[in-house]
Amino acid sequence: MESPQRRSNDHRVASKDVAAASLDFMDEFDVTFPNVFDSTGEIRARLGLRGFPTTYVFGADGTLRTTIVGGLTEQRLAAVLEDLRG
Repeated sequence: MESPQRRSNDHRVASKDVAAASLDFMDEFDVTFPNVFDSTGEIRARLGLRGFPTTYVFGADGTLRTTIVGGLTEQRLAAVLEDLRG
């Protein structure tokens, strides 16, 4: 599995998970980017989560630019980001 740390500006929201399992994952893959544990489901609800995994891409101004439901390869993510750049 590719290290999630590779894209150092990523943020991760752990949802429907056990906090300890999320921490173990972060330790295993040396994840240092900001993480949020969504224990109440509030973030999940506000973003309209439809399935796992889901990737949200936000613009520099904080607006949600696109949502990708399902698995995501590094190549597909690169293509999505390139399309958003115009």
